[in-house]
Amino acid sequence: MRALFKALVDNAIDALSQRGWPQREMSLSSALVDGQIRVCIDDRGPGIPAELHLKVFEPFFTTRAGHLGTGLPRAQQAVSDHGGFLDLIDAPGGGCRARVELPLRGGLG
Repeated sequence: MRALFKALVDNAIDALSQRGWPQREMSLSSALVDGQIRVCIDDRGPGIPAELHLKVFEPFFTTRAGHLGTGLPRAQQAVSDHGGFLDLIDAPGGGCRARVELPLRGGLG
């Protein structure tokens, strides 16, 4: 799980670090929704074009020089291994939202 959230936060920081990008804002939120824990990492970066929302989860696909393209596929696998899901959508107000939903175990929901 640590690697999952590190990959998502690192991606958000990379998006905000693009040269000349005026707004450098990131937020993390969590909530209990329908018996699942939902964690959202929002950045105010340039976002991900709609045609790449699924492609970024393919192993070795990257849009950034010097990156291997393994972070998001591994993050998605970690979420799947725990019975949850991960998706990337447009963040409210612009940028990208990484949304993770994981089922609660042990009766907390």
